[in-house]
Amino acid sequence: MHKLPPLISDQPALDALCENLARAKRVAVDTEFVRDRTYFPRLCLIQIATDEALHLIDPLGGIDLAPLFSALAEPGLEKILHAARQDLEIFYLETGDVPRGVFDTQLAAACLGYGEQLSYSKLVGELLGVDLGKSHARTDWIRRPLAPAQLRYAADDVLYLLRVHDELTKRLSQAGRQDWLAGEFAALSETGLYAPEPKLAYRRIRAQKNLDATRRARLAALAQWREQMAIDKNLPRRWIVADKPLLDLASLDGSDPDAVRGVAGLPAKLLSRELDAICALLSTGSEQANNFRQGSQRPTAAENRTLKKLSEFVRSEATRLKTSPALLATRDDLRQLMAGDPEDCILMQGWRRGVVGEKLSRLLQSEKPAPETNA
Repeated sequence: MHKLPPLISDQPALDALCENLARAKRVAVDTEFVRDRTYFPRLCLIQIATDEALHLIDPLGGIDLAPLFSALAEPGLEKILHAARQDLEIFYLETGDVPRGVFDTQLAAACLGYGEQLSYSKLVGELLGVDLGKSHARTDWIRRPLAPAQLRYAADDVLYLLRVHDELTKRLSQAGRQDWLAGEFAALSETGLYAPEPKLAYRRIRAQKNLDATRRARLAALAQWREQMAIDKNLPRRWIVADKPLLDLASLDGSDPDAVRGVAGLPAKLLSRELDAICALLSTGSEQANNFRQGSQRPTAAENRTLKKLSEFVRSEATRLKTSPALLATRDDLRQLMAGDPEDCILMQGWRRGVVGEKLSRLLQSEKPAPETNA
């Protein structure tokens, strides 16, 4: 069992760590946070491992983390993370930016055929034969002091990450796929992934896909209002109002306040303060219905059959290549290819063109009916 380092909770120790990072070529990074009672995650612990040392940092001790985030942002320092998006969201919320030079071991594992969204513990087991216990996966990271077992669990999340990185990069090289993930890794550093977008909040509600344009427009207005309130108050969305009442409200036009009051699940305090606002949102949403109509026309049966064949081909190629179907081509990618202008489609660019794009293009051409000729 590895020896735990002292928990860094004072500025001199953190500054010394930052000086060490300036000499490192790569660093494994993980964070522990809680967000069950807030909209934004509350950072509770930062775990860092270099090739020389393991470090645990306590963000709740009042230290200034700016030097650490600055050191980690250096483009020449490769950042190794697993399922990086939630950790990178912390960077964005703390600094307003996202570091470049990220390597996501979960994406790399999917590229090599280990399955979609493979957990860190399973990946460590697959590659290194190490069995990681997960007894503290649901721990309260805010409570202090943290127990040694909690710190050991957190340390394990970076302790093996550099060895996993070594193994994955070796296997990517052996498979000739070193360049396959460059675009995906670069996309993780786009700040737009992490900035809240209240106008698009309705898309998080799955049932919105089943609504007509008018109800979807009303739901979009309500969801934007709820999202902004959750952001302003730093509270979970469901604490403002749950999804089900929003969906029920979307069936109303806002002209009858009593009908709004009758929707089950709306908190009484919210209604007392926001009834007029809710009615106005429903009215405004009704006026925006044209902006929420699903395309000019529904796909034809022939187009659906073609999309199905292309999707089946992608899955077959992914199985043959032992990689992730979503990495080769998403359904949106296939729809773009079908829509025309294939040279503008990601499937006809970079490594995807030779691996799958040209094959899909030929298959698409074969699915098109032959032109009629005059007798």
